Amino acid sequence: MATISIILPIYNVEQYLERCLNSIMDQTFSDWNAILVNDGSTDNSLEIAERFAAKDSRFVIINKKNGGLSDARNVGMSNSDSEYIMFVDTDDFIHPQTCEIAVALARKTGCDVVTWKKNSHYTNITRLFRFLFNPSEKTLVNMMPRHYKKRYNTERISYFYTENLMPYVTAKLSSQKRPLVKGAYVVRFLFRRDLIKNIPFVKGLKYEDFPWWYEVVLHNPKTAITYLPLYYYFRNRTSITKSINRVDWIIHWCIGLEYLYLKYKTSATQEQMILWSKNVKWCALNKVSRKLGKIGENDIEKASAALRQLIETGIMDDAALINQKRIRDKIFDFAGMGK
Repeated sequence: MATISIILPIYNVEQYLERCLNSIMDQTFSDWNAILVNDGSTDNSLEIAERFAAKDSRFVIINKKNGGLSDARNVGMSNSDSEYIMFVDTDDFIHPQTCEIAVALARKTGCDVVTWKKNSHYTNITRLFRFLFNPSEKTLVNMMPRHYKKRYNTERISYFYTENLMPYVTAKLSSQKRPLVKGAYVVRFLFRRDLIKNIPFVKGLKYEDFPWWYEVVLHNPKTAITYLPLYYYFRNRTSITKSINRVDWIIHWCIGLEYLYLKYKTSATQEQMILWSKNVKWCALNKVSRKLGKIGENDIEKASAALRQLIETGIMDDAALINQKRIRDKIFDFAGMGK
């Protein structure tokens, strides 16, 4: 049994996969296995994965019919018997000390979750380079950051530890308050497997990381937060999140919000419900409301139906602040429902 299982869903990522798997091979912590879930790829992704598995038995390939990202992650989790689990998207990659640092902090604090940051400099540089020069995707993929070679002393890693995570999670776009765990991602975390093994991703849902992550938070895991930029996010313009149309975006966010609201309504403490509503729910509803003006006429009824179903759960009944009422009114107006 490996200490860490790194779960990597694979679907038509041949341009990026080798870079990602090399970053796993480069890990300074050696007690890992990488569960490569080939989700019915039709390009050369499987061939690349098989090449790595032939070189290193720590790479384990699971082939399955295409079922989407949630299904692939669920299959990966069900095939792990490790102490910890990490998720990495295969168009991204990680710093060579990611596993070493994460396990060191987990061992030092006895926590259930360790979290770190993405390297914003790398993301911004590749984005700017793409905008200015319109290079080939291969050229961008070959641009490895200098920070990748940086080495840290694990005895001197700064971190924040909490046994009450909810006050530190937020979906706000910007905030100066620290420490915070921003957004809702499944990457950039080390999870104790016992914490998440019975929390499946919602199959077929796009943006599945949003409800999944906040369901994990509902279990109030002991958490160590470090601001080291260990994750290299690459803006893949063909990814699911970049290629989805606006009405499907609205529909899938409504489904995720409804799923999560009902979970919190039945399981959250009063404090958790208040904090989640203030720092997460209304931020997500604001994102939804900002998309409404961009919905085409042919898709208005589909979006309205999704919003009406969401409204009927009572998710917006706690609107008290001016901004919350503005968001609520905009959504109600679009859905054609009275206030």
